Parts: sequence; structure tokens; C-alpha cells
Amino acid sequence: MRFLLTIALAVPLAARAEEPCSQPLTGSQWRESMSWIDQLFGEEDLKRAAAVLDWTEYHLPCLTEVAHPDDLARFAQQASFQATLDEDPDLARSWAQLAMVTAPKTPLPDWMPASHTGRVAISAVTMPQVIGPDDDVGVLHPRGGGVFLDGHFLRQPVAAVDVMHLLQVADRRGRITTSRWQHGPSFEADIVGPEAHSADPPAWWTPPAKHTRDDYVLVKSVTAKRRKLLTVAGALGGATAGLYGLSWASRAAYEGSYSNGLYYTTNGTVVATGATGAAAVGVLTAALLTPTGR
Repeated sequence: MRFLLTIALAVPLAARAEEPCSQPLTGSQWRESMSWIDQLFGEEDLKRAAAVLDWTEYHLPCLTEVAHPDDLARFAQQASFQATLDEDPDLARSWAQLAMVTAPKTPLPDWMPASHTGRVAISAVTMPQVIGPDDDVGVLHPRGGGVFLDGHFLRQPVAAVDVMHLLQVADRRGRITTSRWQHGPSFEADIVGPEAHSADPPAWWTPPAKHTRDDYVLVKSVTAKRRKLLTVAGALGGATAGLYGLSWASRAAYEGSYSNGLYYTTNGTVVATGATGAAAVGVLTAALLTPTGR
């Protein structure tokens, strides 16, 4: 529930200053951050969109559930667009190819201009080559669990070349035990080996249902409402701090002169500090209690 506030405070400081997985990331929080990225791009707030995107990429290995392919494709489209803005065509192509191999029918967002180079590049990307290691190795699925690549159960150790993939391992209870970004088919020894286990999906997992545009619109509208409340709460908090400092200055001046004018000024600023502080807490509470949809 404090997720948006955490991002709002963390991103301006340093997108990668936190220790990896200092806090878990749920699927709903991930979708919330992507809706915020959509909104920031739509508002042409490119600097903040890039910061939230970077923060999200860094924390995706902290996801507490198997990634939904549609979500990963959506994020990859955002990252590809950002790479185009950064004039990095190779990275833009790599992200666009991740979207293609993960969920090829994911629609492009409405905020992306039809004639923009980023949209054209994503639309024109070709399917990457998919390869794997030697034929004598398989996937080392944990018993009762599974290895997942980009939200798909990994039956064979194959992956797209020159594409960053999200690799996850879940135990028999569906808990994520290993999660990391992987470049191409560079599977490590804990994932592939000659003594591969059963390639059947775990009993607790079912292929994810296709997301609809309504899913994203709902999260986006709620996110926008909460973001506005957080902005108001931040402004009230700043006003409270300013009034608090003014009240102390007024009190110090009053104790030196005992002027009636300063007496009323001091009392007034104290009352105003309490009022704006209470309002800030109220608005912040309303923001944190705003439901996040799915």
C-alpha cells in the first residue's frame, strides 16, 4: 500500500541506490509502476519516466510471483521506447525483441506517437534467433517447482540471442527462490545440466490468462488518482515544515522583545503548522488507502 510513496521518495534520490531486493515487488505493484510510466510518458515528463523505468528494471528480480508475459512485454515496450530516446538503437531493438518473444500480440500504448521513431522501431523489429546449449543438457527444474523464462515455463534451455530475459525459479509452493536478468541463452549451472528433472509444469501453475486493455486502464486511473493525492500531501508537508520553522523564528524573536504582535504571530504560526500538518496526514492517508485495482 505504501508502494507509490516509496517510489516517489526513492526515484529522485537515486534509482539504483538501494540494496537489491531491499523490499519485495508484487505483481500489482509492478503494474502500478508501469501505469505511472505510461502516464509520465503521456505527459512528456521524460526525465521522471526514465527514472521510474530504471528503478523498475532494477527491482524486477525482486518480483514475488512468476511474471506475467503480457506485463513483461508491456515493460519491454516502455524500455525500448526509452532506449530510442537515449539514442541507443541496439538496446531499443533488444527490448523490442523481448516483447516480441514474450507476448507478440501486446498492443503498443496509446501515448506513443504513431510517427515516433520509437514506435516505428518496435513495430519493425524482427524475430530474434533462438538457440540453446548442447543437446545433452536439460532444465534442472526443482521438484514440485519450475524454472520460468519471461513468464513462460521453460521446457527446454533455449532463449533469444542478444535479448535480456527474466529468469525465475519457483519452489513447490510457488515461492520465487531465484530471480535474475539473463543475457541471451547464457544459462548458468544451477539452471541446466545433464541430469534434468521432469519437464512438466508444477501442479500449482497454470498458463496465465491474456491481459486486456481494461486491466491496464483500471490500474492507470487508480494510480493517477493516488499520484495526485501524493502530490498534494507532499505540498502540504512542505508548507508544514516552512510554518514550523517560521514559528520557531517568531518564538525566538518574541522571547527577546515580548511584543504583542510577535505573540500573536507565534500563536498563529503554531496553529497553522498544526492545521497543515493534520491536512497532510489526512491526504497521505487517503492516498495510501486508495485501492490499487488488481
